[in-house]
Amino acid sequence: MTRPAIAFAALATGVGLVMSCGSPTEPTTRLVFGTIDKSRSSAPVLVAAGQPRVGRAFSVTVNTVGSSSCTTAVGGEVMVTDDLARIVPYDRVPAPGHDTLCTDDFVIHPRDFLLVFHAIGPARVRVVGFTAASAASRLDSLEVQLTVEP
Repeated sequence: MTRPAIAFAALATGVGLVMSCGSPTEPTTRLVFGTIDKSRSSAPVLVAAGQPRVGRAFSVTVNTVGSSSCTTAVGGEVMVTDDLARIVPYDRVPAPGHDTLCTDDFVIHPRDFLLVFHAIGPARVRVVGFTAASAASRLDSLEVQLTVEP
């Protein structure tokens, strides 16, 4: 292995260790798909702020659920293709084997995203995450129909 390759490998390992743990005193954490709960009427999975207009950014809030003591919303990924915006929210949770006591409650963890549609007419926003309706890690989605105005 060349010297630059060894240096890169050492740097990548160091960055990975730093990103996997908030600090030496906190538990090791991992990034996971957010858990969506379509049955909650108090906080819908997706809330659009206003009516989308062609070519203009508009805000949506995605709500995931998780432990109040061990889950943190950390953004997500947005992909807009034609009339479909797909959002995958991410949460940070303790890694398996952690020794931190997590409360067994479901509180709302909101995060905001900006979307831009480039055509007038019907559009869809789909949120993809783990389902709260199952103890197993099973993917679920929620789709909302919108109309993009001029």
